[in-house]
Amino acid sequence: SILAIDSLRPSGAHSEQTDVGARARGLRSERAARDMAVVWTEAPEPTSDRRAFACRALLTRLGPQPAMNGWATYLPAELRERSANSLCGGAGAAPDDSDCAGAGAANEGDASTAENEGSRQTTCSSIACIGAAAEATMVQELSEESVSSGPPSPLSAPWTPPGTPSILGRIWWLSQDASGCRVVQDALDSGEVVRRAVAAEMKGHIAKAARCPHANHVLQKFISVSSPQECQFVIDELLARAGLVFQTARHRYGCRIIQQLLRRCPVAQTQSLSEWLLVDAQALCCHSFGTYVMQHLVKHGSEDHRHRITQLIGRQASAIGQCSSGCAVITATMQCGASDQTAWLARSIAEEQGLLEALAVAKHGHAVALLVLQTLQGPDLCAARDRLLEARVNLHMSRYGYSVVQFLEGTRSAHPASAGA
Repeated sequence: SILAIDSLRPSGAHSEQTDVGARARGLRSERAARDMAVVWTEAPEPTSDRRAFACRALLTRLGPQPAMNGWATYLPAELRERSANSLCGGAGAAPDDSDCAGAGAANEGDASTAENEGSRQTTCSSIACIGAAAEATMVQELSEESVSSGPPSPLSAPWTPPGTPSILGRIWWLSQDASGCRVVQDALDSGEVVRRAVAAEMKGHIAKAARCPHANHVLQKFISVSSPQECQFVIDELLARAGLVFQTARHRYGCRIIQQLLRRCPVAQTQSLSEWLLVDAQALCCHSFGTYVMQHLVKHGSEDHRHRITQLIGRQASAIGQCSSGCAVITATMQCGASDQTAWLARSIAEEQGLLEALAVAKHGHAVALLVLQTLQGPDLCAARDRLLEARVNLHMSRYGYSVVQFLEGTRSAHPASAGA
């Protein structure tokens, strides 16, 4: 930088500052730099032109550019012509002889100033011309490309608001994605056209969609907003393969699909589905996910279904009552069943040795114990109460058993005659 600055100074000042420049190149400390700056400010400066020497140095280096730069070869043909014309003379016209003669008659300092000023104006106008032309050409090319290219591919197009035809043709692909499944679910609220498209594209994928952590939500939403007739293909695909209904009922996500079908479709439509569930009802009652399917079957199934489940629980009360999942099915059966079937089931549970005491101290079992006490009457109720009161110490030690003891004490004070008997 110091060499470049020295080259820009007048000849008179150059000899006086040679030793200052040499000393400045050898100094490294901040104090020496400050001393150099003081000496520099005391040096004589040209009085004719006080403009910044950095700008003059840059303009001198740029100067007129008769030859085209290397990067300009990548420009289009018309831009290369414009840049060449502007670099050689602004508008492409050669200077007159009179202008050259007038410039030669001027003094040396004015000629240098005029040359630098002209170079600066020529360079700025050239850059502006090239930039404007390049921008216009780029806009034209982009507009032509957008017209000729046509609509984007369905897989590359961005997602649009729900209900638009943009999801058509890729519903199954979107349903398997965490964000895409929400787009399809929102689109299902648009109307019958989207529901038919979803049904058409989901056919053949029901078994996989029921086990998918994202597609199962799309299938649930479709069942909840569609008519039972539109959901028939879902039932048909579940029944198409032997054992698929049982596997789906025991699956973390698949059990939700069967619950939705039992809730939305009439009993006659889900008859075959329910028969497959009753083939191994005990295993489903004790399963962590199958229990929800059996509870929905009890609530939304036919009277025959509830009767058969009640008979199964009565025969296997000890096995089903030992697990929390089975207790939930027993509770649903006693709440939704007929009075005679519920009374028979309560007596069956009370007659099992040690079952009622075990249910009374369990988290889900104490609700079954309370329902049994509320259902029993007469001697059956007295016998069940006496058995529980004998185990009062153990019941008081349990949070759930304590609620059963409070119920027993309340019924005894309300019915003293039966308590004395």
